[in-house]
Amino acid sequence: MEIWASFPGHYNNKLPVMEELEKLFLDYPPEKWTDDASIEYRKESGETIRLVIVHHSKFGFWLQYEKETLTENSENYFSLGDVNRLDRYVELVEDSLTLEGLFVLPINAWRAVKYFISTEGSRTDKIHWISETDIPSGKHWLIAADCL
Repeated sequence: MEIWASFPGHYNNKLPVMEELEKLFLDYPPEKWTDDASIEYRKESGETIRLVIVHHSKFGFWLQYEKETLTENSENYFSLGDVNRLDRYVELVEDSLTLEGLFVLPINAWRAVKYFISTEGSRTDKIHWISETDIPSGKHWLIAADCL
């Protein structure tokens, strides 16, 4: 199995030490999060499992869990912080918007990341997730900013 990882301050495709990662989520200055983060497991079976992490200074963290296999349908889940805020778009990354309700608190993001790493690619049940197919009708998990 191959592991690819990228975190602010760590761009060598290796996972940082868990204590360093924990500080990025729980004891961090927001200016450290100048880039997105991701962890990807590539298994010999052809399965790829990825966790994408984006920080927002006002709303917390946005997580996307993707699982791709050669034989089954792909899975695409997003962290769910507040189901009642799935009606408002906010900036995710430059020129892209996502739903405000998909952001979670730093402690919950850390729980998801820690579990993902310790299980080599599983989604935790310690936070809520929403599948791409369960996003409310007429809404999308990612849109270009000029579409609104």
